[in-house]
Amino acid sequence: MFLDKFIDYLYDYCDLYAYNLLPNHYHLVLRVNDENGEQFSRQIGSFIVSYTNKVNLRKDRVGGLFMKPFRRILVTREDYLKRLIFYVNHNAAKHELVKDFRDYRFSSYPAMLTDEDTIVARDKVFQIFNDKSEFVEYHNFRHEDFKIRKYLLEP
Repeated sequence: MFLDKFIDYLYDYCDLYAYNLLPNHYHLVLRVNDENGEQFSRQIGSFIVSYTNKVNLRKDRVGGLFMKPFRRILVTREDYLKRLIFYVNHNAAKHELVKDFRDYRFSSYPAMLTDEDTIVARDKVFQIFNDKSEFVEYHNFRHEDFKIRKYLLEP
């Protein structure tokens, strides 16, 4: 339902580079197509309200779903964008919902590797990583780095 609402409200205003939908929060990496972001800002507000209303109706509840307003950061460096895309794809493993981030179905990572249609801007993301194989290699390397980091004595 979250991704359906994304399509309804945001798909025409941004490119989706990565997402991860977790039980208590979500992450999106977006490239806004709107020069000044005004229309996008209105649309994301409508998106949040529509999603909240739908959940409230389904769960027979009232009130907001999110404790804090969404945060956004401007990404200006490609190396940081790569790390951010990995971080978002890896987030379910970070929160120990799965052992291997590649197994989490509410993440953009599986959508990146399939040939099926997706709302993720797959070609643009692969271009950031040079191609599909380097995208996979980067994610595999960073995942192994995260796994061994907890055994290191130094921070």
